[in-house]
Amino acid sequence: MATTLTFIYPLQAVSGSSYTVGLYELINQRTLYFSDMINKQNNDISELVPLTLGDFDFIKQNVFNGATEIFTRIGAYSRLLDDDVEGYEESYEFTTTGEAVEADAVVYRVVLKSEQKQKLIEMPVMRVIEAALIRYVVAEWLKLKNVDPQWKMEMSEFVEKVNSAISYLAIGDRTKIPVRNF
Repeated sequence: MATTLTFIYPLQAVSGSSYTVGLYELINQRTLYFSDMINKQNNDISELVPLTLGDFDFIKQNVFNGATEIFTRIGAYSRLLDDDVEGYEESYEFTTTGEAVEADAVVYRVVLKSEQKQKLIEMPVMRVIEAALIRYVVAEWLKLKNVDPQWKMEMSEFVEKVNSAISYLAIGDRTKIPVRNF
Protein backbone atom coordinates (compact mmCIF):
# COMPACT_ATOMS: atom_id res chain seq x y z
CA MET A 1 0.00 0.00 0.00
CA ALA A 2 1.41 3.42 -1.00
CA THR A 3 2.18 5.97 1.68
CA THR A 4 3.00 9.68 1.48
CA LEU A 5 6.06 10.97 3.27
CA THR A 6 6.51 14.69 4.05
CA PHE A 7 9.89 16.30 4.75
CA ILE A 8 9.86 19.81 6.27
CA TYR A 9 12.93 22.04 6.57
CA PRO A 10 12.11 25.42 8.18
CA LEU A 11 14.57 28.23 7.49
CA GLN A 12 14.47 29.33 11.12
CA ALA A 13 13.49 27.58 14.34
CA VAL A 14 9.73 27.54 14.93
CA SER A 15 9.04 28.16 18.61
CA GLY A 16 6.58 25.78 20.19
CA SER A 17 7.24 23.12 17.56
CA SER A 18 9.64 20.21 17.23
CA TYR A 19 11.69 22.39 14.84
CA THR A 20 13.99 23.97 17.42
CA VAL A 21 16.81 24.42 14.90
CA GLY A 22 16.28 25.74 11.40
CA LEU A 23 18.42 25.63 8.28
CA TYR A 24 19.72 29.13 9.05
CA GLU A 25 21.37 27.96 12.29
CA LEU A 26 22.92 24.94 10.58
CA ILE A 27 24.20 27.03 7.67
CA ASN A 28 25.61 29.60 10.09
CA GLN A 29 27.49 26.84 11.95
CA ARG A 30 28.98 25.50 8.72
CA THR A 31 30.09 28.95 7.55
CA LEU A 32 31.63 29.60 10.99
CA TYR A 33 33.68 26.44 10.52
CA PHE A 34 34.87 27.53 7.07
CA SER A 35 35.60 31.11 8.08
CA ASP A 36 37.72 29.96 11.05
CA MET A 37 39.60 27.44 8.95
CA ILE A 38 40.24 29.80 6.03
CA ASN A 39 41.09 32.81 8.22
CA LYS A 40 43.74 30.71 10.02
CA GLN A 41 45.27 29.76 6.67
CA ASN A 42 45.34 33.38 5.42
CA ASN A 43 47.65 35.75 7.20
CA ASP A 44 46.44 38.78 5.27
CA ILE A 45 44.00 41.44 6.46
CA SER A 46 41.01 40.20 4.44
CA GLU A 47 38.75 38.01 6.55
CA LEU A 48 36.09 35.59 5.50
CA VAL A 49 33.05 36.50 7.59
CA PRO A 50 30.44 33.77 8.25
CA LEU A 51 26.84 34.17 7.15
CA THR A 52 24.64 35.88 9.75
CA LEU A 53 21.03 37.02 10.07
CA GLY A 54 22.02 40.08 8.02
CA ASP A 55 22.56 37.67 5.13
CA PHE A 56 19.17 36.01 5.56
CA ASP A 57 17.91 37.05 2.11
CA PHE A 58 20.98 35.43 0.51
CA ILE A 59 20.45 32.30 2.60
CA LYS A 60 16.73 32.12 1.82
CA GLN A 61 17.22 32.58 -1.93
CA ASN A 62 19.93 29.96 -2.10
CA VAL A 63 18.05 27.47 0.08
CA PHE A 64 15.14 27.71 -2.36
CA ASN A 65 17.51 27.49 -5.37
CA GLY A 66 19.10 24.35 -3.90
CA ALA A 67 15.69 22.95 -3.01
CA THR A 68 14.54 23.37 -6.60
CA GLU A 69 17.67 21.57 -7.84
CA ILE A 70 16.96 18.71 -5.45
CA PHE A 71 13.29 18.50 -6.44
CA THR A 72 14.19 18.26 -10.13
CA ARG A 73 15.94 15.03 -9.15
CA ILE A 74 13.52 13.52 -6.60
CA GLY A 75 10.32 14.90 -8.14
CA ALA A 76 9.59 11.59 -9.85
CA TYR A 77 8.66 10.25 -6.43
CA SER A 78 5.92 12.90 -6.17
CA ARG A 79 4.13 11.96 -9.39
CA LEU A 80 1.63 9.72 -7.59
CA LEU A 81 0.40 12.48 -5.24
CA ASP A 82 -3.24 13.54 -5.41
CA ASP A 83 -3.87 16.50 -7.73
CA ASP A 84 -4.49 18.89 -4.81
CA VAL A 85 -1.22 18.02 -3.03
CA GLU A 86 2.01 19.76 -3.99
CA GLY A 87 5.26 17.80 -4.17
CA TYR A 88 7.34 20.88 -3.36
CA GLU A 89 6.47 24.06 -1.46
CA GLU A 90 8.35 27.06 -0.06
CA SER A 91 6.23 27.71 3.02
CA TYR A 92 4.47 25.66 5.63
CA GLU A 93 1.88 26.25 8.31
CA PHE A 94 2.97 24.98 11.72
CA THR A 95 0.60 24.59 14.64
CA THR A 96 2.34 25.79 17.77
CA THR A 97 0.75 26.28 21.17
CA GLY A 98 -2.70 26.10 19.63
CA GLU A 99 -2.18 28.65 16.85
CA ALA A 100 -1.06 28.36 13.24
CA VAL A 101 2.25 29.91 12.25
CA GLU A 102 3.22 30.38 8.59
CA ALA A 103 6.97 29.98 8.12
CA ASP A 104 9.46 29.91 5.27
CA ALA A 105 10.28 26.25 4.82
CA VAL A 106 11.25 23.76 2.19
CA VAL A 107 8.61 21.03 2.03
CA TYR A 108 8.90 17.86 -0.04
CA ARG A 109 6.26 15.18 -0.35
CA VAL A 110 7.01 11.82 -1.92
CA VAL A 111 4.97 8.66 -2.38
CA LEU A 112 6.47 5.37 -1.34
CA LYS A 113 5.08 2.03 -2.35
CA SER A 114 5.13 0.54 1.17
CA GLU A 115 5.05 1.59 4.80
CA GLN A 116 7.96 -0.75 5.54
CA LYS A 117 10.07 1.26 3.15
CA GLN A 118 9.02 4.46 4.93
CA LYS A 119 10.31 3.15 8.26
CA LEU A 120 13.56 2.15 6.63
CA ILE A 121 14.38 5.38 4.77
CA GLU A 122 12.53 8.27 6.44
CA MET A 123 15.32 9.47 8.75
CA PRO A 124 18.24 8.89 6.33
CA VAL A 125 16.44 10.75 3.52
CA MET A 126 15.49 13.61 5.83
CA ARG A 127 19.09 14.05 7.03
CA VAL A 128 20.73 13.70 3.63
CA ILE A 129 18.42 16.30 2.04
CA GLU A 130 19.05 18.66 4.96
CA ALA A 131 22.81 18.22 4.49
CA ALA A 132 22.44 18.82 0.74
CA LEU A 133 20.56 22.10 1.30
CA ILE A 134 23.27 23.28 3.70
CA ARG A 135 26.05 22.30 1.28
CA TYR A 136 24.36 24.16 -1.58
CA VAL A 137 24.10 27.45 0.34
CA VAL A 138 27.65 27.19 1.70
CA ALA A 139 28.97 26.39 -1.80
CA GLU A 140 27.25 29.48 -3.22
CA TRP A 141 28.63 31.61 -0.36
CA LEU A 142 32.19 30.30 -0.90
CA LYS A 143 31.83 30.84 -4.65
CA LEU A 144 30.68 34.42 -4.06
CA LYS A 145 33.70 34.98 -1.81
CA ASN A 146 35.95 33.39 -4.45
CA VAL A 147 37.20 30.65 -2.12
CA ASP A 148 38.52 27.97 -4.42
CA PRO A 149 38.64 24.89 -4.22
CA GLN A 150 36.36 24.73 -1.16
CA TRP A 151 33.25 25.89 -3.03
CA LYS A 152 33.75 23.17 -5.63
CA MET A 153 34.17 20.58 -2.88
CA GLU A 154 30.95 21.76 -1.19
CA MET A 155 29.06 21.61 -4.50
CA SER A 156 30.44 18.13 -5.09
CA GLU A 157 29.17 17.10 -1.64
CA PHE A 158 25.78 18.62 -2.53
CA VAL A 159 25.54 16.40 -5.61
CA GLU A 160 26.67 13.39 -3.57
CA LYS A 161 23.98 14.02 -0.93
CA VAL A 162 21.26 14.38 -3.58
CA ASN A 163 22.36 11.14 -5.19
CA SER A 164 22.22 9.47 -1.76
CA ALA A 165 18.63 10.69 -1.29
CA ILE A 166 17.71 9.21 -4.66
CA SER A 167 19.39 5.92 -3.73
CA TYR A 168 17.41 5.72 -0.49
CA LEU A 169 14.14 6.55 -2.25
CA ALA A 170 14.88 3.96 -4.93
CA ILE A 171 15.39 1.07 -2.50
CA GLY A 172 13.15 -1.72 -3.77
CA ASP A 173 11.68 0.55 -6.44
CA ARG A 174 11.82 0.39 -10.21
CA THR A 175 11.38 4.13 -10.76
CA LYS A 176 13.84 5.34 -13.34
CA ILE A 177 15.50 8.63 -12.40
CA PRO A 178 17.54 10.18 -15.20
CA VAL A 179 21.11 10.97 -14.21
CA ARG A 180 21.76 14.68 -14.59
CA ASN A 181 24.85 16.75 -13.92
CA PHE A 182 24.35 20.02 -12.09
